[in-house]
Amino acid sequence: MIPIQFDKPRHLKFTLPAIKDMEANLGGQPLGAVMSLLGQVGITAITVALWAGLKHEDKTLTPSLVTKMLSDYIEKGGRTKPLIDALSAALDETHIFKTDDDEDREGNAPAA
Repeated sequence: MIPIQFDKPRHLKFTLPAIKDMEANLGGQPLGAVMSLLGQVGITAITVALWAGLKHEDKTLTPSLVTKMLSDYIEKGGRTKPLIDALSAALDETHIFKTDDDEDREGNAPAA
C-alpha cells in the first residue's frame, strides 16, 4: 500500500478486481493505456485510478465523489504530480508489468 495525503491520509492499493473496475470505468482501456493517460495528466484517468486504488479502505467512494474530492484538493493548492507518482507506485506494487528481465536484474533466476 502506498500512503497519500488527499482529503485525509489514505492508502492506495490495487487488487486485480480494482484494476478491472478501473479499466471498465475508462471505456475498457487496458492498464498500459491507463498508465499512459496518468502520465499525460488525464483528469478522468486520475479520478478513476484514485477511486479504484482507494475503494479497498472506503467502500462508500464512487468516481463522482472522488471527482469532488480531487476538485477540492486542487482548489486548496494540492498538486496532481504527487498523486500520479503515488498511483504509479501503487500500480508497480502489483507486479503486473514485471518481466523475467526485471527479475534477472534483481538477482533472481528467471522463471522456467
